[in-house]
Amino acid sequence: MIALRFTAALGLSMAGTLAGLALAAPDTIVRGLEAAAPEVLWRVPTDEPVVALTIDDGPSSHTDEILEVLAAHGARATFFLIGERVAERPAAVRRIVEAGGEVANHTMEERATILMDDAEFERSLERADA
Repeated sequence: MIALRFTAALGLSMAGTLAGLALAAPDTIVRGLEAAAPEVLWRVPTDEPVVALTIDDGPSSHTDEILEVLAAHGARATFFLIGERVAERPAAVRRIVEAGGEVANHTMEERATILMDDAEFERSLERADA
């Protein structure tokens, strides 16, 4: 939960820092993020030439197109899904899973989590999990 809360806060509280980091090399950016929030897992050491792709706020009308592009490149992604949208598009969620995508919780509703208190944030995650 710490990683999700920090990620939500990042855009508001560190926007200036990130703007400066945007011009830096990726490794420099990750080291800066690690220093700013050491309690968050930012990377995992590997000898493989891999990158983690995440797709937020789905499923959406673009989910099938995203899956097609990923398949064309032999890639997979983690889809952070909003619970209300899952209820509206269950077939899209099945296609994500069938394509080898990972499904993750992005709360129940589309709302800036930085505006939620801890109890509300936890309830939203639990509702989406259910």
